[in-house]
Amino acid sequence: MPEIIDAHVHIGRYHLPIEEIDSLLKASGISRAVVFADPESNDMVNDSLYALEAARRIGYYAFYYYGGNAYSGQRPYDILPVPDNLDQYNGIKWHCWFSPAHDGGLRYSYPINMDNVRRQMDAPDFQSVMNAIQALKFPMTFEEHFDVTCEFVRRYPDVRLIIPHMGMLNGGQERAQTHFRDYPNIHFDTSLGQINENIVSALGASRLLYGCDYPYGMPAGNLRRVQRLQIADEEKELMLSGNIKRLIRANR
Repeated sequence: MPEIIDAHVHIGRYHLPIEEIDSLLKASGISRAVVFADPESNDMVNDSLYALEAARRIGYYAFYYYGGNAYSGQRPYDILPVPDNLDQYNGIKWHCWFSPAHDGGLRYSYPINMDNVRRQMDAPDFQSVMNAIQALKFPMTFEEHFDVTCEFVRRYPDVRLIIPHMGMLNGGQERAQTHFRDYPNIHFDTSLGQINENIVSALGASRLLYGCDYPYGMPAGNLRRVQRLQIADEEKELMLSGNIKRLIRANR
């Protein structure tokens, strides 16, 4: 039986301990996961360190968290840092640093000041972070407003992005998938998003990753949606573990 790796799991030192989540994942047949801090954490910096410590201890993969708690204005730092131990992580979780809220597309989108976003992207702290990420060849799970995502991709076309929720909160699934369909470096994780055979055919199984977004989504239900797909076993194995392992190991 092929290994199953969940590409989208939040953990926290106090409210989402790794031991509880590991038991839940293994009960669903999932052997390990990509873990990062929860956007609702009151201690994101230490929870990013906890993700690294827990991942090493249990055999998971840790992504360093950059961003804030959408809708709250909460940001864990005034200037984007490049931590001394960044190279010990496996990738980056980038969440609503530029955007004040999720962008659900259609009725749930909102205008954003892109001139201000561009100024922030030109700032030395962001440039330093991106230089470090590019040097490490890290994949990034990237969640921002649709226009911010487009600007980021325009500036950094070679960075390997994972858009979570099938694009549901990066401008809406249909809009994000249509716009980025022909960008080979852009991947999508299935957490909480719609997935079917037509989407797999349009985007390609090599660009799709199973994820659940725990604690906002449950692993078993999100896993069943991938397992029930009527696609080749080889494609399913890519989605369940092959793609995330390739993205992570490419930087080692």
